[in-house]
Parts: sequence; C-alpha cells; structure tokens
Amino acid sequence: MPDLDLTELDHLQSRLAEMSGPMREGLHACGLMYLGEQFTQYPLTVRTGTLLAVLDPSLPDAPGRLFDQVSGSLQVGFGGNARHPGGGNIATIACVQQARGRLLLQEPSDGLVGEMCGVMVGAVEESTK
Repeated sequence: MPDLDLTELDHLQSRLAEMSGPMREGLHACGLMYLGEQFTQYPLTVRTGTLLAVLDPSLPDAPGRLFDQVSGSLQVGFGGNARHPGGGNIATIACVQQARGRLLLQEPSDGLVGEMCGVMVGAVEESTK
C-alpha cells in the first residue's frame, strides 16, 4: 500500500483550528457583510440611533458591538459594557428591544449566506496554498 502525504491536510486542519491567516480574514469579512445587511434593512432616517450604530460596518469600534472570534466561529451583534447616552447598557437595551418584537438582528438572507460561503471557500483555498 502506498504512503499518503497528508502534509497539506495537516496544514489545512491547523489553519481551520486556529482560524488564522486567510480563514480569520474571511470570517472577519463575513461578519462585516452580515452587519452591513442588518444595517441597510432600516430606513435611512432610523440609522442614526446608538443601537443601529452598532450594526454600521463603517464604524469599526462602535460602542456596544460584539465582534469576537470564538472557537472557529464569529459572534456578531450586541455585547460588552458600553453605556447608552440615555443611560443603561447598550447590549441590555438591544435585548429588551429584541424581546419586545423590535427585531434588530435577523437571520442573514439566503443571498448573503451564499456570498459568505463563497468568501469562506476562497479562504480555505487560500489556506491550502
């Protein structure tokens, strides 16, 4: 039986486990794509509030934004201890709004899921080079 060279597979597995290099960049790009879709679903007149600023991908350090890589995935949304100008924790206020049926975050559209899959396939291909 011939010996199999698993060097490339080992390399890919370590990249996937670490989510480093192109994989991390792809994950980050997907997170920004998701935020952009969530942000643009609101009318322009509504996009100026503190809660929606969290969703604006053009504001990389928006107070109250959760954008953390955890175990090979990305958590995107509301989080942290940032305070709303009117008082209260931004993440807590967002949770209350969500619970009241004012959906701030929704599932990504099918089209966006397809785009994100394409980004991650490209990242996997780049990681195997």
